Amino acid sequence: MASNEKQILLATLPPSRGQIRLALGLILVLLVVFVVTIPFAKIQLPNFPIFIPVLQTAILISDLTTSALLFAQFTVVRNRALLVLASGYLFTGLMVIPHALSFPGAFTPTGLLGSTVNTTVWLYIFWHLGSPLSVIVYALLKDEDREPGVLQRSPITVGAWCVAVVIAIVCGLTWLVTAEEWILPKIFVDNVRVDQFLSPLFGGLIMSVNAAAIALLWLRRRSVLDLWLTVMCCTWLIEATIAAALVDSRFTLGWYAGRVYALVGTLFVLFVLLSKTTILYANLAQSAMRWRSNREGRQVAMDAMAASIAHEVNQPITAMTFNSDAGLEFLPRTR
Repeated sequence: MASNEKQILLATLPPSRGQIRLALGLILVLLVVFVVTIPFAKIQLPNFPIFIPVLQTAILISDLTTSALLFAQFTVVRNRALLVLASGYLFTGLMVIPHALSFPGAFTPTGLLGSTVNTTVWLYIFWHLGSPLSVIVYALLKDEDREPGVLQRSPITVGAWCVAVVIAIVCGLTWLVTAEEWILPKIFVDNVRVDQFLSPLFGGLIMSVNAAAIALLWLRRRSVLDLWLTVMCCTWLIEATIAAALVDSRFTLGWYAGRVYALVGTLFVLFVLLSKTTILYANLAQSAMRWRSNREGRQVAMDAMAASIAHEVNQPITAMTFNSDAGLEFLPRTR
């Protein structure tokens, strides 16, 4: 890929110092909020039934939009790492649908989809493991696909197959935790309280996967996308820490804070993608306007040149015509 093309793609554009400082500042703010939350994490708050549907809808829209933007970039560079990352965002976006539907009290007292006490928490675990795992695969693949054209098939065909596979995985996991939930460990004792051993265990697993994603991104960081994926994984790590160490039941301050962190984490890459897309569109519009202005300027110059040439050509022709007419008038007088 040409060097000038690298400067317009988020996956290859190197971050500026200002962007790095902004990212580090946001991580610091998230850590400060986390530290402030610790003493109050176990305070029990009221159950707001509308909270989960609204939150999950926002996450769904954010993740699906980010996935669509990443799939669009994949069609340009045909990079397998971007394809995996776009599929990961699609997976997280679709996983929030059964999670919200099965959540007790969100739509029905016991949840939809024939869910049991542990259905929602297992959907939550699969959801939060899928996100960092896709980032890890992205980090491992992104340096191998530096040139376009790595995939020989049509990017639209490849993308369509990936969408179908992700939908099948989401449906399969949903079936597993609803129809075959009895084979999975019981993390929740009831609709509110969690098992004091299993919950920190799986929370630690999610923390470990997020930490591995952060480490790989940091070691292989090269682009603006890598930078903001690191911020996103740091947010996920804080959420997993809250879930593993500070939350022993639903509807506590720590539980609500963890859900807010989940939403915030989905927004970083989306905002950067939208801002860069807007900037690229503005640059393209300015380039088109300059090209049109230059074209009109050249047209005016060509019209002026044509008029000048026509004048220079018509002047001697007119003189020749007048002279020939005068000669024809004087010709009979010579007889």
